[in-house]
Amino acid sequence: MSSSNPRLPGLKPALLSLVATLTATGATMSVQAQAAAPADTSTIAVITSYIPTFGAAVTRTGLAAVLDGAGPYTLFVPDEGAFARLPAGVLTGMMTAADRSQLQSLVRAHVVQGKVSAADLNDGDTLVTLDGGTLTVRRDAAGVTINGARLTTADLAASNGVIHVVRTVLSPVG
Repeated sequence: MSSSNPRLPGLKPALLSLVATLTATGATMSVQAQAAAPADTSTIAVITSYIPTFGAAVTRTGLAAVLDGAGPYTLFVPDEGAFARLPAGVLTGMMTAADRSQLQSLVRAHVVQGKVSAADLNDGDTLVTLDGGTLTVRRDAAGVTINGARLTTADLAASNGVIHVVRTVLSPVG
């Protein structure tokens, strides 16, 4: 795989390989990936390429403009397998509903203001999401969980923040 991917110019081949593997299989892996995105790549551009379902939800909710802003933001993005494990019809219902508030709440439940690297996630930390909910960090011998969702890929850098991939769709408040 070359680094001349038109959607993510200059992104390291190792990251592109990881992205292709996770996207194609929906696999969850215990990987600590760290790669720098090119300076002109924004968070939403990385998400849209990396996890298509979450990227589509961000676009559908109109939150792309927010997440393309200066930030910084930390995103705990569910992998494709997490969306596949949702009960039948739940995601489709939210993605096609005229009222986008439920989908917006779902997306906002995965976004924290500020840049929080994996090294900064300490056992017992509480993070406040854009929807006003809280995420609780747990760290054990197996790694890090966010509200019980295992962190599988960490510290994917973007120009306006950082992305961590989790195995589970996090529930919004309410």
